[in-house]
Amino acid sequence: MHKGELKERALSMVPLTSHYKLMIEEYSEDKIVMFSWANEQQDESMTVELDCTGNLIYLSIEKNDSVSEADSLSIDEKRKSAEQFLLSHYPSALEDLTFSKAKELSRVERFLF
Repeated sequence: MHKGELKERALSMVPLTSHYKLMIEEYSEDKIVMFSWANEQQDESMTVELDCTGNLIYLSIEKNDSVSEADSLSIDEKRKSAEQFLLSHYPSALEDLTFSKAKELSRVERFLF
């Protein structure tokens, strides 16, 4: 994919408002592209890493919410939400990937497939 197409692909994965500004747009030699946006007023950021064909490698959404609606969800509900996100961008992903484990980080869970 061309640089512009990769950026559009990344933008389609994160809910950006006009308060977010592009801080990093990096194309590495190992064919990984990273985009990072920040809302410096609220100390929030969103980062997307894609391979050169536009496949998602990494996604991080850092919100400065003191109470998140996700806090009230069970681990199973959070996992289902992660799977819905995955399927919205890769409809056949769960045909090739299986859930491996959940890893609890500070205030968030990471799901590995």
